[in-house]
Amino acid sequence: AEWFVDDDAAAADADGSASKPFKTIQEAVARAASGDTIHVAEGRYSSSSGRVEESTPCESVVIVKDKKLHIIGAGRGKSVIAGSRDPEAGDAYASRAEGANEGDYAVRCVYVTGEDSAGTIVEGFTLRDGETMTTGSSAGCGNAGGGLYADSTDVYLVDCDVVHCAGRYGSPIYKGTAVRCLIDNNYGTG
Repeated sequence: AEWFVDDDAAAADADGSASKPFKTIQEAVARAASGDTIHVAEGRYSSSSGRVEESTPCESVVIVKDKKLHIIGAGRGKSVIAGSRDPEAGDAYASRAEGANEGDYAVRCVYVTGEDSAGTIVEGFTLRDGETMTTGSSAGCGNAGGGLYADSTDVYLVDCDVVHCAGRYGSPIYKGTAVRCLIDNNYGTG
């Protein structure tokens, strides 16, 4: 099946169709079955509009769990998954990590977990301002991959930009495979 997302959509009667798209990517992920495709319109998808808590250290804007999905954005710089709050919308926003633009409420951009999520593709996005700065002596979902955290290298980030993301381990990306991606100006401490 195919699902559609547009951050300018009216959420009241959304059904995920092209004519009544969901407002957040997570709404489409929740409705999608393994093997489905999600088309994401140009826009900014942030923790303000679609913050999801898997568990406190694993908070992310988008969480794919036990599903193989193809999530397609409108292109780099057009479909943006932002882990930070939106200062233009009046959300709290303050720089916390040197060299990055995370805010006090920043979370990871995308988290892909579970054996059945292998083969998931996230394509045509800019992932920016994601943060996972909890402490710990080894990599885990709370402190690795501010842009993308994947349980498997069989999760693909294709034709994406990953910028201004912070993480203690695997600064912008943990596991996952980047294909034709620009990874620039990220921050890591481990």
